[in-house]
Amino acid sequence: MPFVPLLSSPVLTWIAFLGAIFILLGITEWLSARWQVGPDATRRTVHVIVGLLIFFCRFIFRDPFWPLVTGVLFIGINLVTLRMAKFKSMHATERVSYGTVYFPLAFVVLVALFWERSPLALEIGILVLALADPLAAWVGRRWGRSPFALWQDPKTVAGTGAMWAGSFLLIGAGLVFLGPLFSVPDIAPLQLLLTTLLAATVATIAEVQSKQGSDNLTVPLAAGLFVYLFLKLPPDSLNQFLLWTGGSGVLLGLAFRFRALSISGSLTAWLLGLFIFLSGGWIWVGPMVAFFVLSSILTRYNHRTAALPDRVGLSTLSRANPGQRDLVQVMANGGIPLLVALAYGLGRMEPLYLVYLAALAGATADTWATEIGSWSRRPPRDIITRRPLMIGTSGGVTWLGTAGSLVGAATLAAVGWGLQPQLFSPRLWLIITTIGFFAALVDSLLGATVQARYKDPATGEITEETALRGMGAELHSGWSWLDNNMVNLVCTTSAALAGLVFLI
Repeated sequence: MPFVPLLSSPVLTWIAFLGAIFILLGITEWLSARWQVGPDATRRTVHVIVGLLIFFCRFIFRDPFWPLVTGVLFIGINLVTLRMAKFKSMHATERVSYGTVYFPLAFVVLVALFWERSPLALEIGILVLALADPLAAWVGRRWGRSPFALWQDPKTVAGTGAMWAGSFLLIGAGLVFLGPLFSVPDIAPLQLLLTTLLAATVATIAEVQSKQGSDNLTVPLAAGLFVYLFLKLPPDSLNQFLLWTGGSGVLLGLAFRFRALSISGSLTAWLLGLFIFLSGGWIWVGPMVAFFVLSSILTRYNHRTAALPDRVGLSTLSRANPGQRDLVQVMANGGIPLLVALAYGLGRMEPLYLVYLAALAGATADTWATEIGSWSRRPPRDIITRRPLMIGTSGGVTWLGTAGSLVGAATLAAVGWGLQPQLFSPRLWLIITTIGFFAALVDSLLGATVQARYKDPATGEITEETALRGMGAELHSGWSWLDNNMVNLVCTTSAALAGLVFLI
């Protein structure tokens, strides 16, 4: 492992390193004020130079302590200066962005994950963050003529192309030239090409689906994690991985075609499945596929029978895309299972599979409770007060929906049992089913008490549709940040935490 200490002690090296960063910030702030350089240009300059500086941390520090201190320090500094509108050369943009906070956060996570485990993945993640991301912004601003937004941040076709090309070159160069420095075994030409192509694609999808600068976090983590997991993939699993990658792409393309997923939802689901497969293979993606396919069939059936469009609380905007899940909705249900799968991929703890199933059982139970509950001939009742509610109102339960919740959790647990029988027993199946069922009850309790509801200014209707918040809707009750997606996230999180307590 290459190590070139700059000074006699790591403390002095850290002080010099920190001083270089502050001097850089001071110079760019002065240039920005004196020459009236645009804030986006100076911000990109700072981004590139600081990115290159932290790239060398792995060569000038022997252990991760001081790099971690640096990252945590700048998370705090950037949060404070962003709120105080200081260091405009770093923070000023034409839109609200927390990219300067996500930047050091990404560095901290990369260092924590890969300093010892995979220096190559660490350095490739930093390279893509430092160079490919600002290249995409520069090309998009200069030549972009076809703007679009898959989530919130505006992108251009030219900028997206530059992001992919820059990532491809940087990742390929990193694998070729940095691999030998970190004693990485020789990479076969086919594996090198596939790693570079797929890692660049993963980084580009992470970049194009961003909100308020979140790509400064998602891009380097996606690139680093993919390189690490893909290079660990056994040679005899490569064909299976490629089969899954292509097959899931076709499946999700069909899901988009039949309006089960939006473009952002399809791309996010593809990435989610990609990383879950790399972490654990077929036995890990199987339950996720079962959840998605079976739940989508229920949703599609309900919309075809016109059950869902009649629900009170769904605005015109919701009815325009019935059942079409976007990025946020996919991550609300699949984000926690993804984190559990990645933890398994990094640490290989077999019982985490049970925790993964518990989280998915919670998501399945919650989804099936809603879909099957809509078949009830009796109106739902508030889970706390037992008052009758309009169909589709959060916090409402029916006996049919409750039974559907239990069946959904049991079905998901049974799928996991069939794929990994050596880990299972009837007792574990019962525990996972119970966890999923009670996680769905947590969802209903939150929906009945603190989930945000708004008063539609046009109709006076009380609705859970958060899109109305930007149209002047008044918060009627609950916490403004706790929408239906956040409630779903709490559901899967509570299931995973219960799984850690009762299954590990």
